[in-house]
Amino acid sequence: YRGIYIFDGTELDTVTTFWKAGYRAAISPDGEAIAFSGSEGPDRTNALFVYSLKSKTVLLLDNGGDYGPPCWVTSEIISVFDGRDICLFDKTGESLDAFDGGAYVTLVLSLEQGYFWCDRSGNFYRLLPDKKLEKLEYKASASGFLFNPIMNKSGEYILLEELGGPMVLISLPEFTGLKLPTGDYPSFVEEPFGILYLDMVDDGERITDSRVMFISIDNGEPQNPVELVESSPPERIFTRVDYSVKYGLLLTTQNGFIFRENFDLREALK
Repeated sequence: YRGIYIFDGTELDTVTTFWKAGYRAAISPDGEAIAFSGSEGPDRTNALFVYSLKSKTVLLLDNGGDYGPPCWVTSEIISVFDGRDICLFDKTGESLDAFDGGAYVTLVLSLEQGYFWCDRSGNFYRLLPDKKLEKLEYKASASGFLFNPIMNKSGEYILLEELGGPMVLISLPEFTGLKLPTGDYPSFVEEPFGILYLDMVDDGERITDSRVMFISIDNGEPQNPVELVESSPPERIFTRVDYSVKYGLLLTTQNGFIFRENFDLREALK
C-alpha cells in the first residue's frame, strides 16, 4: 500500500510514496482533493494529509495521532480515527471536534442525520446533531472490524467490508443489513447499478489468485455474483479494481503495475 498515484488516461503522476498512504485514500465529494494517512517509514505512526488536485501540493493536517483511513464528511471536512477518538478536521488543518467511543470507521449520512460508525464489538451507531448516540439494529460479526464505508450517490445504501468475512450492504433509512459474499475493495457502480469487487485467494502469506466480480442490485435485491474477469496469471494478480464508463476497468496488480481494459459493463451483463 505504499504510495498514491493518479492516472489521467495518458500519464501517471506520483502524489506520495509514504508507507500505507495508498491504503483507503479518500477522494473528496467535489473531486478536488485526496485525504490519506501515512508515514515516512514502516515503524512510524501515521500522520494525516490532504493532496490538492488543483495545486498538486500535499498539506500535513496533523501528526499528533496514529491515524487510520480518513473519510470525507463534506468537501471541506474530514473524519478519521486516531486510535482513541473520532476526529473531525477542516481540509485546511483546523481541528474541529473529537468524539470518544472506541469507533473504527466513520461515514457521514447527511448533515441532518449525523455520523455513522461501528465500534470494536461490531455494533453500529449514529451520532445525532445533539451529540447523543443512537444504537442501530444491525450488528456485524463478532470481529467487529469493518473497512471502507461508502455510500452510493443517491444515499440509499451503505457498503462495508468485514475483516475476514462478508461484505455488508445496509439499506437506508431503515438501517437493515444484508450480508453479501466475501469480497475485497468493493465499490458502487451507478449504471448498471451494483457492486464491483475482487474475489481474492491467499495462502496465508500472499495473494495467489483474484477475480473481478459484480453483483447487480435490482429493486433493492442483490442478484447472484457474475465473474467479469477470470482468474489472473501469477504475473497479473489483481489487488484493486475500479470502473468508469469512459475508461472501462482499471486493474492494479500485486507487483505494482496498472492495466486499463476497455470494458462495457452493460454489454457484459446482457
